Amino acid sequence: MTISPSTLIDLAFKEDATASELLTIVLTFSIFWAIIFKILSIILLPLVYNKPWLRASADREWENGAKEGIKQLGLSCTKEEFILFFISTWPNTQAIIVQHFVGGALCLPAILQLSSINSSLACLGILSEMGWEIYDTLKIIYKRNFTPTGKAEVPGFMFAIMMIHHSLTTGLGIPTILHYRHLPTLHWICFELQFAAAVALSIGEYTKLLDVTKPHQLRQFQVLTGVAFVVMLITRGFHWLYLIGQFMLVWYRDEAWVFLGVGAPLLLLFSFFNYAFCLAPMWARWMKFRKMSVEYESLPKDVCAVEKSKSVRKLQVAAVDVFSSGVVMDADKISLLLGSANRKERVERRKTMPAVPASGNKVESTAKVATSMYLKKSLNCGEFYDFLAELEKDEKKDR
Repeated sequence: MTISPSTLIDLAFKEDATASELLTIVLTFSIFWAIIFKILSIILLPLVYNKPWLRASADREWENGAKEGIKQLGLSCTKEEFILFFISTWPNTQAIIVQHFVGGALCLPAILQLSSINSSLACLGILSEMGWEIYDTLKIIYKRNFTPTGKAEVPGFMFAIMMIHHSLTTGLGIPTILHYRHLPTLHWICFELQFAAAVALSIGEYTKLLDVTKPHQLRQFQVLTGVAFVVMLITRGFHWLYLIGQFMLVWYRDEAWVFLGVGAPLLLLFSFFNYAFCLAPMWARWMKFRKMSVEYESLPKDVCAVEKSKSVRKLQVAAVDVFSSGVVMDADKISLLLGSANRKERVERRKTMPAVPASGNKVESTAKVATSMYLKKSLNCGEFYDFLAELEKDEKKDR
């Protein structure tokens, strides 16, 4: 069969397309998205490179979790290297958002019953997602196995999670289209999975640019993260459980035992993924941020600079954690598995703190040493304020 644009269009709207014909569309989408991702990177990177707003976002992420995350991954990276890495990967995230919005949009006519080709468009949304996931899977496998730092950047735990994430569509996509092309439940599942991801990623990317120490931007952050959580709770929680229940009931009534035997475990596994790696962590982090934001907003006007700085730092760390992703998310998961990575990091950090002078005004002298180290870049801003906060506690105890 000769593959041409007209042939692909015919296959896309062919009601009785075969598995091999659908696979042709999937592979075409893989190539298409690989090209689109590259084009978007070429276009966007020069537009945002070294822009102050993006550098400021990268700086906040570095100071509020990424630095520790990188150390826990066993990687060596300076702040400037991280900022450049952050900027260089920004276009890729925007491309992922575009891809998910496109996939969700293809399903929308079927959800709203807008045209006579609803089912074909929704199936294209599924095949588009399959194409991107195959492309992404190949990238992950290549990075993990054929690059020098691959196993550190894509540790086994994260590799397994990504394979679980990609298994649902790649495993069930073509079989479900072949047998349940016109089933509304299928269209809804495809729409919600892609739409929810696009919304959460979009809000996450925008809120990274907000400075939560500014009241107006803090309000934006609070509202948008609340919206993102509600969207995720509905599409990855309540309605998701309803949809997969409906799907499994259809398989049972149709006596489709192969679908039930293979599909049900995949759906349940993905449900676990939704809860364990989307809803539960997002809820915990959002509640932590709410607590920190209330604490920050309730600070008295005459609060000392050290306490205010400490509250600001807690607020910023909590804000970064709400949409914990990339290296920060990886480090969180790895530290849970490997144990005391965070405690070791804190011990190492304390070793870099200035020693308490043997005589004289202990607080004043030590603060001067810390300030000197900060100005010489031996301590970063976060470590400096953490140290001063601890020093103030010691001073109160001495009193």
